[in-house]
Amino acid sequence: FWLIQSLPIQVKDIIHSKLALNLIFAVPSVWVASTIITIALRPSLPYLLWLYIIPTIYAVFGSVLGLWVNMKAPVMTWDNVAQIVKQSKAVLFMMLIGFASAVIPLVAVVIPYLYQLHLIQYILMVAVTLLLSLLTFLMYRSLLRVDLQTLSEK
Repeated sequence: FWLIQSLPIQVKDIIHSKLALNLIFAVPSVWVASTIITIALRPSLPYLLWLYIIPTIYAVFGSVLGLWVNMKAPVMTWDNVAQIVKQSKAVLFMMLIGFASAVIPLVAVVIPYLYQLHLIQYILMVAVTLLLSLLTFLMYRSLLRVDLQTLSEK
C-alpha cells in the first residue's frame, strides 16, 4: 500500500484502472449473455433494450460498489491473502448489498408482470435504472475524493 502512495499517480487514475479492469470482463460477458437470451427468447424492442441496459448498469454499479465498499472498510493487516479476498467485512457487505440490489428490483418488476400491469413494470424498470445510475454516480464521486493518506491510517 505504501508503494502506491509513493508513486506519482493520482488516486483518480488508480480508481479508473481498477474499475476498467473489472468492466473489461463484466460488460462483454453481460452483452454476450444478453445476446444469447435475445436469440433464444426474441423479445419485443422495449424488452430488448432493457435486456442490455439494465445488466450493463448493474455491471458498472457492482464495480463501483465493490471499490467503494473496499475503501470504506479497508483491510491493512492480514496473515494470508484469503483474509482479504474471502473473509473481510467488505466482502460480506458487498455480497449482502449485491443480493439486495438484485432481488428487490426483481420482485418489484415480476409482480406487475404476473398481473399484466406492463405500464407499471416499465415505470419500475426506469426507476430501478435511474436509481442505480444515481447511486453509481454518487459512489463514484465519493471514490474520487478518497485520500490515500487518511485511508492508510484506518
